[in-house]
Parts: sequence; structure tokens; C-alpha cells
Amino acid sequence: MSSVILCNRLGPLKRALRNRTGPVRYLSLVQTKDGQAVRDYLADRPDAEELSKDALFRERAESFRRKYITFLGNLNIGNHSLNWWSMPFTNKNPMTTSLCRDTSSFLLIVNLVGELDGRLVIITDSQDLNAQVKDYCRKQNIDCMDLVAGPNPLRNLVKFHTPAGPLKAFIRTFILRLASPPFRAQTDSNEDYVIVSTLLHPVAFRDDNGFHDSYFGPLADHLSQTGRKALVFGVPAEQPWAQLKKVKSGNHPLKIYPVESFLTLKDLAASTWAAIKLALRPMRLHGPMEIDGVDLGCLVRRSVNDAVHSGDVMLNLRLHRSAQRLAKSLGIARCLYPYENRSWEKMLVLGIRSVSPEASLVGYQHTSVTRSHTNFMLG
Repeated sequence: MSSVILCNRLGPLKRALRNRTGPVRYLSLVQTKDGQAVRDYLADRPDAEELSKDALFRERAESFRRKYITFLGNLNIGNHSLNWWSMPFTNKNPMTTSLCRDTSSFLLIVNLVGELDGRLVIITDSQDLNAQVKDYCRKQNIDCMDLVAGPNPLRNLVKFHTPAGPLKAFIRTFILRLASPPFRAQTDSNEDYVIVSTLLHPVAFRDDNGFHDSYFGPLADHLSQTGRKALVFGVPAEQPWAQLKKVKSGNHPLKIYPVESFLTLKDLAASTWAAIKLALRPMRLHGPMEIDGVDLGCLVRRSVNDAVHSGDVMLNLRLHRSAQRLAKSLGIARCLYPYENRSWEKMLVLGIRSVSPEASLVGYQHTSVTRSHTNFMLG
């Protein structure tokens, strides 16, 4: 059984290993200048051996993929609620959230600790992984040395001990609401609307003031030509101010309304207050938080804590409110959206369903899917 040293800087590690002998294995989980300095130092030690991150992860990848889908699927079942779905990590996406990466790294470390003798040096910047490894070592009575330099203490204090994240998201959304075109429902027809809900990207707005959606292509043009009542319910993915300018000035086949167009001040206040309450008192978690009997509770709780103190929860809750206002403002025959199993999609579905349960909601699979896209896998 190994003892564990967690580090991301060379100086503290050199002091920790000074005058110590015995085999040292090291695993680098970062690609940074400081991390490379640690690797170079250890590579020059005759008693040190580097473990190949790529090879170790590759041989465990398929098994981990299946287990992670089941793990987070069960966690979603045990905690499903509006507040739970507003947290981005619940989508199982391995590329946009750190929970998947940290879980994979932690399970690998657990295996290495059990298989190897001597000292195991883990080069990592992840505070969440660091905390989970220390929690595991403490419970298993394994010697663990923490040499990881943390983030700026003041920044940490502001993020995790104030409602700065939700308030920042509120201010941004409030300003966007003031600048967005207000929606006014047409009352001259009883025909229900087709809603194209999509992520708005700058490339969708053509130079000729047209609109070619990044996911649905020419669908807006097609709906316009059929004469159906339809509109675009847009979620700006980036550069909201530049896109808002094009939304208001362009000659588009369908009316494009950002999600902010449907929000009232009451909606903004309610979404912000709900997010602040979650930050002050995170939800109680239910269900198993383990893989192969290894407790992952520390990682999950830290992921929840990070999510509720960011602005993401407020932004997702405001989208839920906006979807409700959309459904209250007009009849919806069908709502189309690009399916990636992301939080904003769940907010859209839950918001419309709560007002118009008879509406047809269709998630469009718009791209190829590899086995690494765990967010697309049901479980």
C-alpha cells in the first residue's frame, strides 16, 4: 500500500522528499508549467518512475464509462427536482463539467494506492479531487500529504460565502431584459405556434441580415414559407450583446426572441431568490454516491456547492420562468430544440410542460454521438 503526496508545485515537493529514500511513482493529471517542473524533477530521480496517464485511463475507459453512467443516473433518480436539474453537472457531460474527470482520476488513484508500494505522487490542480483523496485516505488510515496550492483565498471567500454568483447573473439578465425586444402575443389567430428553441451563435446571423440556425439550418425559412405561426425562442450561447443587436436589426424569416424577452421583474426576482436560497442552504442529497463500493460523496457535495455558488443555477431557473411565460403567452402546438441533455433543455421542457402539458416537445439529435458522449446515454 502506498502513501500519497498531492502537489502542483515543485518547491514543497522537493522539501517533502528531501533525505527520503524508497520507490516513488508519480502520475501527472495536469499540463501546466508548474506541473511540468515537478515531472522534470522526478524524472531525474533514480528512485522515481512515471505512470502513464494515457495508458492507465485507456485500459479503464470502457468500464468506467458504464459505471459512471449508472452512478450519475441513480443520483439523478434519487434527487430529481427543478433545483437539481438546474445544476450543470447533472447532465453527465464529461467535457463540460469536472465531476466526470475527477471521479475517473480518483478511482484510478484508489486502485494505484492498493496495488503499489512506496510513495505515490499525484500532480493535480483540482481542489475537488484533492479533497476527495484526502477524505478517502483519512477513512482508510493512509498517510496523505497535501501540497496543492489553492486558489486566491479572497476569491474563494467571495464565491463560496456570499451570493455573488447569483447576484452577478441577476444583474446581467436584468440589463439584457431591458435591452431585449418585448414579446407581444398576436391575438388575431387561434392557431397554436411552432416554437424553435435553440442556442444562438453569432455565425447563425448572415451578412445579408438573414438567419441560418446552427442546429436546425434552414428550418426558420421553411416555417416562414409554410405560413405557420412560429417564432424562435433563443438562448444566446456567447456574445449576447452583439447577437441582440442583430436580433433587433435583422430581417429574419421568423421573429427571434431571446429568453429575456419573456421575463418579468417578478420572474427575475423569484429566480434570483431561489438561487440564493440554494447557495445559503444547499439541498439535501439522496441515494447512493459510490462506484464499486468507493464513496464519492465528497466529490458530489463539492460539485453541488460549486454549482449553487455560480451563476449557472440562477440562469437556468430564469430560463424555466421564461419558458413558463412563453407557454402562458401563446398556445404551443410543438416545440423543437437541439437535444444534448443539458440543463437549459430540462428547464425548457419543465417550464412548458407545467403550463401546456398537451404541447408536443421534440428534442432533435443534431450531431453524431461517440461512446465518450456520456451525456447522451440514458441511465
